[in-house]
Amino acid sequence: MAAAEHWERAGAATLFAIGVGAAIGGVRYGLSQDTGAVGPGFMPLLAGMLLAGGSLTVLLRVGRQAPSPGNTPAEAVPADGAERPPVDRRVAIRQIVLALVIMGIGAGLMSLVGFIIAAAGIVFCTLVVVERLALWRAVTATVVITAMLWLVVHFLLIPVPAGPFFLAGGR
Repeated sequence: MAAAEHWERAGAATLFAIGVGAAIGGVRYGLSQDTGAVGPGFMPLLAGMLLAGGSLTVLLRVGRQAPSPGNTPAEAVPADGAERPPVDRRVAIRQIVLALVIMGIGAGLMSLVGFIIAAAGIVFCTLVVVERLALWRAVTATVVITAMLWLVVHFLLIPVPAGPFFLAGGR
């Protein structure tokens, strides 16, 4: 087993365990409230199931993947055949730090401006600062993602901070 394959398996197994733990924790929190609204455990259950399922598919793929001659799975050519430049470690670390700072600021502002506006700010800043997306594409993606998020929060009656504009239904 190549070193890259070993670390890919270890990472996927770790994320699988975290996903299962989140799903179990979500069930313990409760999936619904007495009023019929979604309970506080619904989102952790959903996120845990998605994380565990995605990690499981990675584990299954790594087991079946045959590396190209002379290449480890991490060095293999992408499925689209396009050559990618090597990743500069400093740039990658900078992007991770920027993303964490953006999420931290958004989380800090959530109680002040509300969940929907804070999430929109996080998405927009991440797309512009970290992903370096063109401004019009970032705005378009932010509007679409925020609208879908609002629909999920509003129709599933998920209690989130509403902020001054009551975009989460006043909860």
